[in-house]
Amino acid sequence: MNMKKFSSTKQIGVVAILLNIAIFSACVILFLNIQKKKQVILAVAQEQSLQSLQESNYLSFKKTMENTKTDREKLDSFFVGGDGVVPFIELVEGQGRLSGATTSITSVGTVKSASASSSIEVLNLQVEAAAGWKSLYHFLSLLENLPYRIALANVAMKTDQGGKKGYWEASFVLKVLKLKGGP
Repeated sequence: MNMKKFSSTKQIGVVAILLNIAIFSACVILFLNIQKKKQVILAVAQEQSLQSLQESNYLSFKKTMENTKTDREKLDSFFVGGDGVVPFIELVEGQGRLSGATTSITSVGTVKSASASSSIEVLNLQVEAAAGWKSLYHFLSLLENLPYRIALANVAMKTDQGGKKGYWEASFVLKVLKLKGGP
């Protein structure tokens, strides 16, 4: 009987060991499955966080663009547009007519701006004007007060030696910032 008891105890022990191995294997499989799901959940959470951050940045950018619209439009008006050279020349000539000076633009050219960004260049207009001193001074004042950053270079003024008393001639280079992208 002792042998039977021992054999049934042995069987119970073997069954217990097999059950423990099965339970341990199930736990390992369950643990590995949980780890995989955890990685998937982390990846989804990171993607959602990134999307949320991108959306937040987009909304912030959009709000900034809305808030600065008038400032940007005002800033843009300080530059001659890429396709605005002809209207600018007409504006300069119109200021000459308004002041009573006879004006002509003898050359037009652009130069890369050393201090400005790659999207900005300097528009150079060689201007010649003739009028009485008061009209010529008024013309230059009108140019200075245009809503652009204007610089005058190589200014030369002389009285007309042809006989008109009080008649002056001026020659100068009018420099203004221009956005690239046009003629």
